[in-house]
Amino acid sequence: MPLDTFATANVHLLSPPQLPSELWIYIFELATYVPGLLETGCHDPFSGTGPLLIDEGRHEMNRPLCTKRSLVLVCKLWCKLAWPLLHRVLIVECVVGHILPQFDLGNEVKLDGALLPRGANVRRLHCILHTTVPADDPAIEDLSTFIRSLPRLEIFSLRGPQENRRGSTAYMVHNPVPEPVLLALAERGPTLRVLDWMPDRLSVADPAQWRAMLSRLPGLRIIRKCMDESVAWSRTPSISDASSISLPQLVSSTWDQAGWSTHLLPRDNLESLRELELPELGTIPPPPNISSNITRLTLHINSSLRQDRDARRQLEVTLAMFPQVVDLVLWVRYWADLCAAISLPRIKRLGLGRLRPPDGEYETDHFVLPTVLYQYIRAPQLKVVRFVGRDEWSPNAHHDQEDFLLLQMMTAQRYIIDPMKSFTVEDREGRLLVDHEGRVLLGTLRDGRRFLQSSHGETLDLTSIYEEEKSKYAH
Repeated sequence: MPLDTFATANVHLLSPPQLPSELWIYIFELATYVPGLLETGCHDPFSGTGPLLIDEGRHEMNRPLCTKRSLVLVCKLWCKLAWPLLHRVLIVECVVGHILPQFDLGNEVKLDGALLPRGANVRRLHCILHTTVPADDPAIEDLSTFIRSLPRLEIFSLRGPQENRRGSTAYMVHNPVPEPVLLALAERGPTLRVLDWMPDRLSVADPAQWRAMLSRLPGLRIIRKCMDESVAWSRTPSISDASSISLPQLVSSTWDQAGWSTHLLPRDNLESLRELELPELGTIPPPPNISSNITRLTLHINSSLRQDRDARRQLEVTLAMFPQVVDLVLWVRYWADLCAAISLPRIKRLGLGRLRPPDGEYETDHFVLPTVLYQYIRAPQLKVVRFVGRDEWSPNAHHDQEDFLLLQMMTAQRYIIDPMKSFTVEDREGRLLVDHEGRVLLGTLRDGRRFLQSSHGETLDLTSIYEEEKSKYAH
């Protein structure tokens, strides 16, 4: 049944249980929850509430849509209560000549004579801007008007049409974002909290226009944006001579080539900035007044630390630039890239993630992870290791029997390799995979023992494996 005709349809439906409206709304929230989808407070990968992964997009945002549509069709009460959830996230595609929104915000819907708003409920706008759309195309003005019609907009994501082919140079896009779009975003200053530009996808036509927009967004908390290649190698007078801007609530930002991606300057007011994301090693460091305040650092390692001596040296130099960092997130192409001695003397929480390769298929090299964790990483203060990627070593992941055997054997032997290694290992959502004593907690618990079904259909007794391996080194 179409949503727009639900209010006038004469259909007898079973009444749901009588519960307070607040409880129904809470149930609906749980049923349609996607981690990080609407998070604006921080970008903390260790809390499980940060924004979506850098290579996630349309599919993840649409995942709860079917459930939301079903909820509003159950009965009039549920329609009224679940209606705001239906439109919280909106996807709009901008093509030549017009825009293609996921919902028609101009199509009014009434229920029992009351108007059910659409645009007023949108909190995240995910815009796909095609490279063929010129700056003077009518679609740009339509998009600008569309943004202005969202009074509660908190998160704005901008992507190119090939967002799931990250890393492929054949799909690199450097199409300027027209000024009308930036002006429309500036008018959302009272509510906008997150600007999310897909890395290696889009750039800004004029850095001065970008800074003018930022100056009108005092509540902005997170900026994720790629480097603008048009100004990557030259400072324009409009930037070097620009007036300082104040972003007192900004807590997380990209920083590459001395801030050229975000066009932030050392003299800007960034008093709350505590997290930086560096898209590559060897980035020109931020000034001391910024680097000395950073406590969480995200690094993209685009080469093998095992094979590239310069990359290892750059990693050491980069970490030395940030003396207060205690949380570190490393994004790599392959787990084997981390098979090198890595000294992290101050790190207490370590996040590990793999970037999606151009063909969308991950290398099956997860068997090296136990070795990386328990042999190569030297971090005496480390308390938590969390996989911040997709389903790496999650309870739902499928691995070969040898992978689990190696994981449990390595954790049991860690007392010999390094007695100080007592960190826990967690999946992306914070579920415990390995406790501080080295016991793998995957699988099911029966009679006090941990059993796991391997991808080959064999049942592994992880508890026995742990006890046998640990007993070998008891003395």
